[in-house]
Amino acid sequence: MNEFTRREKLAEQYRISHPPGTRVLLLNMDDPHHPVPSGTRGTIDHIDDQCNLHMHWDNGRTLALDPEADSFRKLTAEELEQEQMAKRRVVDFGDECIISVPIEPIDCSELGYFDELEYDCWDLVKKYCEKFGIEIKSGDISFDIAKGVQDNIIEKFMEAGVKFDFNNDITEGEAPVLGM
Repeated sequence: MNEFTRREKLAEQYRISHPPGTRVLLLNMDDPHHPVPSGTRGTIDHIDDQCNLHMHWDNGRTLALDPEADSFRKLTAEELEQEQMAKRRVVDFGDECIISVPIEPIDCSELGYFDELEYDCWDLVKKYCEKFGIEIKSGDISFDIAKGVQDNIIEKFMEAGVKFDFNNDITEGEAPVLGM
């Protein structure tokens, strides 16, 4: 088997064991000129036919790994969990309820009118009506009532420090327009 074919087969094995998105820790890079520093973490973008692992390093570099020349390992489940927790913060939601929220704003731009959540709000208002013995004589719970419940929930999250991005162009301190 020639070297080219051998590396192609090796690439096939790595694509199975190290699919795109796999997080790795660089132990040592065999690059005499500008190696990525040992200890740097990165994410595999793709693996080419010659088994070069094309990387997005956490320090911004994109230098590929050669699994036969460089040493690295996958991050453990515990390390991955620690990374995820580092992207979150813990806040007091009130009444001794502690929540963990993402540090980055939560992108809500694809939720549109929050349709499913609004239906949940309508159902919640209906349950309160039932519990309090309130009869809905005609029609249904209005959109404005369900929307008000939803807006109040979002507002409480924001008061606790949760950051939302409802249309990808909210500036700091600007109130979001829900349902847009």
